[in-house]
Amino acid sequence: MGYNISGIVINKDLENLNVDLQKVLNLDLEYECDIDFETASENWKDENIVDVYSTKSGTLIFTNFERCFDECFSFADAHILTFAISETSMSFYFAYSINEKLIRSLAFTDDKIVHEQGLRLKVEDENEDISEVIWKQIEMVLGKSYWEINIEEKAKRYRIITPKIEIETEQTATEENKKPVINTSEEKSKKNNGLVKLYLLVSFAILLVFGLIYVIYNILMLP
Repeated sequence: MGYNISGIVINKDLENLNVDLQKVLNLDLEYECDIDFETASENWKDENIVDVYSTKSGTLIFTNFERCFDECFSFADAHILTFAISETSMSFYFAYSINEKLIRSLAFTDDKIVHEQGLRLKVEDENEDISEVIWKQIEMVLGKSYWEINIEEKAKRYRIITPKIEIETEQTATEENKKPVINTSEEKSKKNNGLVKLYLLVSFAILLVFGLIYVIYNILMLP
């Protein structure tokens, strides 16, 4: 099946991990538990999970594939690599930023470049394979080879908190969906019945008026 992972690499150990992490990802996070690196680096990360591995020189964040592909994360006074590797679909992507400025981004699908921006990195000239380019750039930013990380090393798991306003919006939508659907044909039928009744009442009133006029006329015509 191969590797199907994605994430962000930062060339610094985030001092206030929870706060800085939320700033980088622009997400509200809640610490859940400690895990090992093997769990953190598993394929196909759940969209509500963010796993973080830290060293003295850098931070490796694993997150959902869709959150990374075609994105470029950046942070003040930092080098950041955003990457996505899917050996199943043969799709690869990376974006490299320095001090909140995009330096290079490249998307590769089915042996074809589908997106390219910025100047080529040195690592691209040294490696022809796009996946190898990403692995080498991870090592450069993290300060440690991905393959040297022990699978039993510790990492931290965070859960993405859904903002209250989004929860309320979802609940409102659900309640709206639960409301009974009005049968249009039945409603039209009720309207038509009402019009018929109104027509009959008006007709009856007109006949009653003409009848009264006729009676009054006959009374006046009496000798």
